[in-house]
Amino acid sequence: MSKRIVALISLLIVVILASGVFLTGCSQDQKLPGIAWAEEETLTYSIFTDNVLTGSLVIVTRRLPVGQQALPKFPDEKYDVNSSSSGGTLITKTAKDLSENIIMYSEALMNGFKPVASYKEVSTSDAQYSLKSRYDGTRYFYSYNGGEEEKVRIKTGFMDNEIMYSIVRCYELESNYTSTFTLIDPTNGNKESLSVAVTAEGTQGGFEYVNGSGESAIAATSTRTLAVSFTRTKAPVGKSLVVYYTLEDKTGATGFYLTGDPAKGVTNRSSHIPVMIQENNVKYILSNVVAN
Repeated sequence: MSKRIVALISLLIVVILASGVFLTGCSQDQKLPGIAWAEEETLTYSIFTDNVLTGSLVIVTRRLPVGQQALPKFPDEKYDVNSSSSGGTLITKTAKDLSENIIMYSEALMNGFKPVASYKEVSTSDAQYSLKSRYDGTRYFYSYNGGEEEKVRIKTGFMDNEIMYSIVRCYELESNYTSTFTLIDPTNGNKESLSVAVTAEGTQGGFEYVNGSGESAIAATSTRTLAVSFTRTKAPVGKSLVVYYTLEDKTGATGFYLTGDPAKGVTNRSSHIPVMIQENNVKYILSNVVAN
């Protein structure tokens, strides 16, 4: 497996420094309008490096009811999901190379909009490791490769990076959303700030979408998007990571959203869908989205 494939694995966790894995916390108490994904949503991406197809990524997001929930990898380890307004969410990500080998797999469990637990494993010729973590509101517990569990004390509001892109979807991006996230390396407790902001509006379509009634179509190339940048605030700043989300016009005239199964209610819909994630010469480009 080439090193450029390894770079793809790091994309969805925003920042990797040395052996650290990071948590992020929002500096602003901005309103979360509500869940931005359908009861079950599947996003399929093509991965390109230097404009060459190198793999695929599938992200499956499922809403969960209130009660005892668990990561699929660890069904006997239960966590309380008690958010009366939002319930819970399970997000799984699977990245494969062109030979259909799984090079990255992760699971993340949320209680409302807060992280509860996550698991990640990477298997390439250049890197092989697993990371298991859980979060109790004030402490982050983690273990590498099944080793002894370590812990880092953190402030309320920090989140696992496996869910960060999903959380950003829930904010009012159309209102020039800006924020600052704090990164923590649990191996040494060091903190680093990440500036997050809507930077531009554009258009991007061409992906297939399937709604909850089974109707499919191709998104128009004029589908409006908002670019959200993630940038370090201190040197070395490097090049910003940029995620392009579909814009949601509340009038429904020019925005894009996808309805799930209508029998599950009017709030069963997906919006602010990330149609492209870009990091330097690596791009994840959405090819298909299904809402149920």
